[in-house]
Amino acid sequence: MAVPNGPLPDFAAIRSHLTGAGDQIARCANIPGVQEGNQIAALLGTINVNIQHLREEVGALRGEVGVLQGDVGNLQVQVGNMHREMRAEKRNSIVRLANTRVKDLGASIEPLLGEDGQAIQDFPQTTQALRNLGDERLNEILQRLGLPTAGTLAAKRDRLQMHAGAIDIPLARLR
Repeated sequence: MAVPNGPLPDFAAIRSHLTGAGDQIARCANIPGVQEGNQIAALLGTINVNIQHLREEVGALRGEVGVLQGDVGNLQVQVGNMHREMRAEKRNSIVRLANTRVKDLGASIEPLLGEDGQAIQDFPQTTQALRNLGDERLNEILQRLGLPTAGTLAAKRDRLQMHAGAIDIPLARLR
């Protein structure tokens, strides 16, 4: 049969050539450079996975560092509070020593500092003024000093007088 436009393609020959070319292209994987490229690609994949793990670990460490910074900040506050309390207690020890020299009710006594290191406002200026404190004011001062507020009014007054160091005046004589 004659074809007006010329000869037709030989599909069997094309298939044979393409199969041969496909086989040859598949063999390109055996070239050392291609094998090494595949290995490099696999290594890069492993490196990327490791980098992701490192990022996650760094993120976790940052969180832990944040917690530790908070803890250190809390410790600094606690140490600062302890330092302030120790200074107040040191000063109060000196005040107590000075107040042990008080011999009568009307003599001046030195005021104490509260646990916070601040002066206690309107601290009694004499043992007599201390002995005349009412229950509410007495409780305020005892709380500022970190002392218990339980007990009778007389027991609280004795507690404050002892803590203030004004002890040369017998407590029983003051009741």
